[in-house]
Amino acid sequence: TAEQLALLHPVMSHLAAPAEMASTCFDMLDQAGATLLYRDGVGQEQCDASVRMAPMVYACVWMVALRGHEFFLNIHAGVVAGPGGCVLLPAPPGSGKSTLTAALVAAGLDYFSDEVALLDAGSLRVAPFPQAFCVKQSGIDAVAPLFPGIADLPLHLRGDGKWVAYLPPPCARVPSAGQHGDIRLVVFPRYAAGAALRCEVVPKAAALGRVMEQCTVIEGGLDLAAIRRLVAWIDGIECLELVYGSTSDAVGVVIENNTIYKI
Repeated sequence: TAEQLALLHPVMSHLAAPAEMASTCFDMLDQAGATLLYRDGVGQEQCDASVRMAPMVYACVWMVALRGHEFFLNIHAGVVAGPGGCVLLPAPPGSGKSTLTAALVAAGLDYFSDEVALLDAGSLRVAPFPQAFCVKQSGIDAVAPLFPGIADLPLHLRGDGKWVAYLPPPCARVPSAGQHGDIRLVVFPRYAAGAALRCEVVPKAAALGRVMEQCTVIEGGLDLAAIRRLVAWIDGIECLELVYGSTSDAVGVVIENNTIYKI
């Protein structure tokens, strides 16, 4: 319906493509007070309120795209790209990762993802997965100076009970579907209100362990050859821990280090 489209368009608009490129069809049907979601004619999910509809569709489309993509590791991390290559921002929920990723995009870096880092099996290069920024209601004020339009976006209720806004990234900052990037810098961000800015080098072995802590999927498991590839991969990457109380200060540190390690 027009009402459903109005809620979904801000979430998906930056991913628009010609109809002939589509390989999957999603339909929604209102029935007996519920919204039913179908994929290629097969029922997938349902919700009982319009505020739950966008998160339902967002999650389902995300999973279909993820399952259709070949990858070795799926890391819970933000990914941006600058002149020095890609920056991986692995962190648990509540660390400020999404806000920092959005701020880096607003500062001119390209947007790969704020939550999904997909690494190829052979090269360990990262693929773009540019779903809309998912900003919790508590974080909207922090993002609003960077993207003023977020204040006009509707709030949606996720399955975990959190109210969120979906902010499409600027189209000019979204890489093409076939583009992959080399990760040259790993930054472990941690926002703490009022904290003094602190940036420290993380030893490579510890950094690899922390990256793997945020790994949600390992396709095919880990054998000795895969472990050797991971060790060689992290050995060529600068790894930093960044604690900050000001997002703008953190942006400056990331951009400075991304430029320093330009190859």
